[in-house]
Formats: sequence, structure tokens, C-alpha cells
Amino acid sequence: MKLIIMTKPTFFVEEDKILTTLFEEGLDNLHLFKPNSAPVYSERLLTLLADDYRKRIMVHEHLYLKDEYRLKGIHLDSPLSDVPVGYKGHISRTCRSIEQLKEAKKKSDYVFLRNIFNSQTNQEETTSFSIEELKDAASKGLIDRHVYAQGGINMENIRMIKDLGFGGVVICGDLWNRFNIHHGIDYKEVISDKLAPVPDFSGQQIPSEPIILRHSVLYRVYRIPVDQGFKIVHLFSHGESSALRSLKDCIIIAFLLIKLRRSAV
Repeated sequence: MKLIIMTKPTFFVEEDKILTTLFEEGLDNLHLFKPNSAPVYSERLLTLLADDYRKRIMVHEHLYLKDEYRLKGIHLDSPLSDVPVGYKGHISRTCRSIEQLKEAKKKSDYVFLRNIFNSQTNQEETTSFSIEELKDAASKGLIDRHVYAQGGINMENIRMIKDLGFGGVVICGDLWNRFNIHHGIDYKEVISDKLAPVPDFSGQQIPSEPIILRHSVLYRVYRIPVDQGFKIVHLFSHGESSALRSLKDCIIIAFLLIKLRRSAV
């Protein structure tokens, strides 16, 4: 399955550094979603990102940013929205009903099916589908590799999404809600050189040799079979340590998902 990370709807301090770290660790698709914001703030954020990373970004709203900053493409928040005149490039769309999928897929590289589960960022957005409805849509070929699940996606239900036949998932609240972006912690301190040892599955602890976030942790994760990988996610997401709200844990979790997705292809 493909993994897309969607930005937090609001801007926050050192967001560019966090996004850069995600890109450095292998993120290949970010959706820039800043609704009802002045374009100058998105422009500022994009200028702080390397050209190579901008090529991995799909932009919602302020679609002119695609050409001005050479982004990957544009996202239209309605299956009925018209593509800008003369536009050439990648297009994705949001659908809010199963009935919209067939036509939207014809005009898009991929589409989001929204409100799969209750939103973790907006309590007013609740699930729109039963599991039976999703299974039926998959059996009819409406849900396929071009349809990505959005809304309430987290560590506990991502496997169900894969089994339902979705081609990818959109992660937002489950990532950003894991740490306090307004806390007065310096970013460089949060992304520290060493991490606490991770328990293995026999009750023993992995030796606590120095673990560099950008190298050893990810290399170790790469070698973990998919089923065990989900167990590690469970350990991270259900632990009692306050460190779970640190950025380093969020990045490990996010990129464990990326590697699980690549292993499952």
C-alpha cells in the first residue's frame, strides 16, 4: 500500500524542519493541506524546503503553487471540480461517497475516499460507511489500488484497510496528535542521537548501543517482517512513556508504516 502524510491544517514553528526530516527518511508523497490560510504562508513554507522535496508535494488550494514551486501536482477537494485551464500534471481528488469513485478515478491519478472512520482531528466528521459497504464496493472494483482511505486511519485499523483492497492510506491526525507542537522543546533536542531500547517480543531488550535516528533504527526496522513490524507499532502506540509525544517517536512510527507498505507490495 501507498502511504500519504497530510500536513496539519495549521502552520507551526519549525514545520519545515519536521517535513524535511520526513522527506530525508523516505517520504515520497506529502499533501500540503492548509485550508482557509493566506497563500503567503504556504509560499514561505515551500521556500524552506529543498527543490527535490517539493517534487513530492501535492497541494490543496492555491493551485498556482504547483507551477511556481514545481510541486508534484494538485489535489481537488471535490470529484466535480474542474481542472485549471491548461494544467498538465498529476491530479488527485477527494470523494465523499462510494458512488463518486467510478467517475473520479477516470480523471485522477488516485482519489481519497473520506470519512472511512471517525476523524481524529475533527469530532464532527464521523464514519460514512459500514464495513459491509466497503467490502461490497471492493467486490465491484470501485475500491482498488487507485483509492486511498482517509479519515481516522491509525495503527490499529491500517491492516483492515489493506484487506479491504485500498491502494493506500492518508495519515494525518494519528501522526500529528502524538506530540505537542506548541510545547517549548527545541527541535534539535527532540531529534536526539540516542533512543531508548525497544522491547523485543520475548520480553528481552535490544542492547542499548547508540542508535542514530536517521540510520540504525530505520535499517533495523527494514529487516523486521511485516507481522512483527505491526507488533512494534503496537508497542510504540500503547506504551506509557511520555517520550511517545516526542517528535522522534512520531517519525519512527511514520516511517515504520512506509517500510511496512513497501514490504507488503
